[in-house]
Amino acid sequence: RFVGLAAATAVLLVLGTVLPSILLTAVPPQSLVGRPDSLAVATDSAPAGMDPADSPADGGMMNRALVEGDEFTMKGIGAVGGMGGGGGTAPAAPPEAASESPVAESADRAAKSEDGKRIAKKPAPPAPPASFGQSVVQSAPENVPDQTRLVRPQVQSQVDTAVRPPASPRGANRGAVMSLALNIKPPEGTVRRHFHFLGSRDSQQQADLDIVYQDLESQSTARGFFIVLVLVGCWFFRQRPVSERVVLVIAALVGPMALVTVLPVWCHLYLDGLFLGATAGGGLWLAIGMVGGLGPGWALLKANLRRDLLDIGAGLVLAASLLSQDGWSQDKSRPAPPVIQPLEVVPVEPGQDPKDASRVLLPRSEFLRLWNLAYPDRQVLSPAPRSGVVSHASWTARVVPAGDGVGARIAVRGDLQLYSFRNGQVVLPIPIGSVAIGGARLNGKAAPLVTRAKPGAYPLAVVLERRGAHHLEVDCEVPLVQAGPAGQFSLNLAPVPAGRLRFELPQRDLLVRVNGSTTRHRRGAADENEWVELGVNDGGVLRVAWQPRQAADGADGLVQLESFTSVHVSDPGVRHRGHFRFRVRQGGLPEAAFELPASVRVQAVTGVDVGGWDVVADDNSRRLRVFFRRRITDETVVQIELFQDRRVGDQSTMLKIESLGVAGFDRDKGQLAVFVDSQFTVRSTANTNLRQVDVAQAVRPSWCGKPEGGEGSRIAAPPQLVFGYITRPFGLTLSVSRRTPRANAVARHGVRIEHRKVRLASRIQWQLSQAARGNVTFSLPLDYLPVSVEAAGLADWFVHAADDGNRRLTVEFDRPRTGSVEVVLEGSLPRSPEFEELELALPHPLGVERLASRIMVWLDEAYSAGIAERSGWRPVDPASADRDLRQLDAREARVA
Repeated sequence: RFVGLAAATAVLLVLGTVLPSILLTAVPPQSLVGRPDSLAVATDSAPAGMDPADSPADGGMMNRALVEGDEFTMKGIGAVGGMGGGGGTAPAAPPEAASESPVAESADRAAKSEDGKRIAKKPAPPAPPASFGQSVVQSAPENVPDQTRLVRPQVQSQVDTAVRPPASPRGANRGAVMSLALNIKPPEGTVRRHFHFLGSRDSQQQADLDIVYQDLESQSTARGFFIVLVLVGCWFFRQRPVSERVVLVIAALVGPMALVTVLPVWCHLYLDGLFLGATAGGGLWLAIGMVGGLGPGWALLKANLRRDLLDIGAGLVLAASLLSQDGWSQDKSRPAPPVIQPLEVVPVEPGQDPKDASRVLLPRSEFLRLWNLAYPDRQVLSPAPRSGVVSHASWTARVVPAGDGVGARIAVRGDLQLYSFRNGQVVLPIPIGSVAIGGARLNGKAAPLVTRAKPGAYPLAVVLERRGAHHLEVDCEVPLVQAGPAGQFSLNLAPVPAGRLRFELPQRDLLVRVNGSTTRHRRGAADENEWVELGVNDGGVLRVAWQPRQAADGADGLVQLESFTSVHVSDPGVRHRGHFRFRVRQGGLPEAAFELPASVRVQAVTGVDVGGWDVVADDNSRRLRVFFRRRITDETVVQIELFQDRRVGDQSTMLKIESLGVAGFDRDKGQLAVFVDSQFTVRSTANTNLRQVDVAQAVRPSWCGKPEGGEGSRIAAPPQLVFGYITRPFGLTLSVSRRTPRANAVARHGVRIEHRKVRLASRIQWQLSQAARGNVTFSLPLDYLPVSVEAAGLADWFVHAADDGNRRLTVEFDRPRTGSVEVVLEGSLPRSPEFEELELALPHPLGVERLASRIMVWLDEAYSAGIAERSGWRPVDPASADRDLRQLDAREARVA
């Protein structure tokens, strides 16, 4: 006990001496301490040691969400408060730029930063102490001992050495400059974090991100202090009963884990100390108990060791021998051969020929299989998994007007196809909810309807007497809720393999909604009657409502539409991409419908809230219906990709661009951007409801996401044409033609003349412009034998004869290319030693406007040569010739 008290006293004395020293060394000098949200600027007339109350700088703590690309680095800022954080110093602006330093923006303006911008935070290392010309930034949020919020320091534009005006009140208007260029380089070891905002909100909302720094060093010191305190408490409680100590350890371990999600962040420090201290204390108590039990345990082991040693050893030897024998026997044994069950058994008498047997025994399954093959009209089938099924259900609903004291109602007639798999009676549920039955006919006779004992959602059933198909007709009624010309009813139907519902409208030109949707159904009309049809194979509750169209405008809500349409002209065809932003101000939007032009096809419909889509063709028009996963009450963006199969040939092509109509929206604000590949030229010939916009002033809306095209895309940027529109439909006619490809080339030829052949190595560098080319062609000498062809992006090469009989070498690329393209050829020409003259014929690139050629000739040592005819070639000194050519052969060239 005395040893424990002495140890605990020593620990407390050490902590009481070391901990204040750490705290004092971490606190900044008194001359630099001011308000937590103030900034002191040290000058020759206002030194850093002046009273903070007289400081002209009046900054406020700002929780500012930095905009994208705004990286803020503050040297010397640490966590203030807690277990020894502290501020630092940062270099101040030079005197020339002091008058141009901006005053800090207000927190409201910082919170209204643009949506989706990233926030960069950088912890900065400590800086040297403040000196003349340096500013000090110190911040400490209230009630947070070990956290520091990101603060943009406010710099006083001027410091008056004679008269110091009083500090301006918080939030007062202060002057600012238009811009300030800062070249801030992050120090070594700086950590960067990027935050992306995903979603949408109004610009009046506050910032979504509040950045808080934590000083890990001070937290570690404080956490260790609390761990030691808990461990010392466990030492003094070591003599308590075991039950009390177990309860304390469980509470100290479970409590912090339960409270970590409830208490604020600054409390996690104490929870960590309590949890780790309880863990260490439990280990301490366990170690004390084990040390105390070593003496009795050793005495017991020593007393029983000699007596049981022989018995234990003999048992281990016997077990090892048995296991080894068992394993040996298992290794030597062979697996028993599988027993083959006979498929057919022929019973015979002793000495009887099996061919004379009168019976053959088969398994039942095999007998049934053979029987069904032999007698297909009398097949024996296994019992069906279900007794019966409703294969098809067709429902027709109409409004019955009020009369004879009975109110208006909905009459429903069902036409059902049933099938029974049993020969006896089968009770088959009717796939409709609670209704009032008016009559039922089964196969033209009165149907035996029953109500099931456990009715559930579908209480009615019909009794089928025999196996096979049956036809059931049901007449029933459901309530009608009517308010003048508008009305609605509900019908609960069960899922069936195939189902259809037709509702005959009480009058023409009504707005019909099925479960809130106006496009889920299909309309039809005949003989002054109009109806709507929809599939009901999935079942569920259907709520059908109708009302006159002129009375429905106020119920549709207020929805605003913005759009951005891009058209990309390329070799495969024309790709349309439309971005539509629906902003619901009042009401809700369950789905959207678009009118498709006849010349386009739908490729994809995407969006965060898009749940599905389909295309419905009606007469000469097509409608695209987009279903949302939820009822839109705020805003959503839909992206539609279309393809128009119109290709541009060698002649100029007229391309007609038609707008994508949005059902219910005749006016919307948007832009139309036209992109073309580099091999085309485009100009506008006519337009409808469009106004051309300067390309340099056109801005792509941020809500459209990333621009079209990614890595490897050849979409021109910026677009060639941009138009604005406020009314739909709009139209645009474009004249698209291909650019004439242009090419220049530089050829380098190395020639080595040998006894019986001439070796040639050619490197031709093409410069392609105006239009991309998928291949290049060379004119070859008559007897030229190509040995090797190499090029960047080479797909294939071949030699062929042109129309004039000359030989051609065509090099094909993996894709159309522009810019610099290099082709390397190696080949040989035959040579007869009897001829003293040699006319050099070289591969010649075709389709170039300008060709510059260089040649270098090496001769066999047994020959000497001169130039008989130059034919436009100009001789140069071989020593100063092209460097690439000189590297082909180490010997000195004879001609260049």
